[in-house]
Amino acid sequence: MTRFALFALAPCLFMVAAGSDDAARTDRELIQGPWKIVSITQDGTKESDESVHGGRIEFSEDGYTVRANDQIVEQGSQSLDSSKQPKTIDFKITRGPAKGKTQPGIYQLEGDQLRVCFAHPGGSDRPKQFTSTTESRTILLVLRREQF
Repeated sequence: MTRFALFALAPCLFMVAAGSDDAARTDRELIQGPWKIVSITQDGTKESDESVHGGRIEFSEDGYTVRANDQIVEQGSQSLDSSKQPKTIDFKITRGPAKGKTQPGIYQLEGDQLRVCFAHPGGSDRPKQFTSTTESRTILLVLRREQF
């Protein structure tokens, strides 16, 4: 996976539940564990299968780690709100090239698939739908739960 693609999308995948919302807690628990990056579309351009190969995101109760071929490229924390439609997630990058920046985003969890769409690091406009175009300036990730 290209470094740029990994750095741009990594922060979107790590969650710390906001408040005591039971639905958020449930989503946080369901998202925990390892996820394979299936596809990345950035500003309307889909990354090649070769560039995302080996990309993984591991969610824990209080954060996330993005790896490319077993090397850590980014870490951070996140907060989510499952009471909104679409559900929202905010990322705070604590390790990597965009350290100190945040990303507002949205997420959708369906079984073993997780879709996350977010602004570029430091962006302030939260996406409203799960698309990535040159006009929207968003990053769309599709993840699949890893089976062991």
